[in-house]
Amino acid sequence: MVVVTGPRQSGKTTLLRHAFDSRHRYVSLEPPDVRAAAAADPRGFLALHAAPVILDEIQHAPGLLPYVKEIVDARRSRAGQYLLTGSQSLGMSAAVTESLAGRAAVLRLLPLSWREMARDADRKLPWEGAGKGQRPARRGAITASWPAFVRGTYPELAAHPRRDAELWHAS
Repeated sequence: MVVVTGPRQSGKTTLLRHAFDSRHRYVSLEPPDVRAAAAADPRGFLALHAAPVILDEIQHAPGLLPYVKEIVDARRSRAGQYLLTGSQSLGMSAAVTESLAGRAAVLRLLPLSWREMARDADRKLPWEGAGKGQRPARRGAITASWPAFVRGTYPELAAHPRRDAELWHAS
């Protein structure tokens, strides 16, 4: 089992769906009716949404975790039955650590880095200075990077730089 945590809109769902959508069903636990169904009958819910499955936003239904644990324990030889996403809240991390200890790999996904946005993994950041034999970054390079800092590095903002960053961050 894999649990991908991270801040809102960092690309957790997109990553898992892109990599596993052809092999795993997808269930979002964000809608209130889905959440209520998971809480009312966890065994029935997991039977309806049998593995392999991506359970998105698991922090909305932490009561499912002991039942997922039971299924994973019964089928130890099957890797990747459940792929879970969730916010990086402390409560979510504690629930996963308690319920799924030794059964889940917890991966933290962060927003895009400056180098990822520039599609240049080796590029030095303007404030990093020069290495031996390199010229220092120009002051203009630091000024030119300011819009990216204001806009943010979440994938949605990087993909659509003309969106209103202030509205995005306010939400």
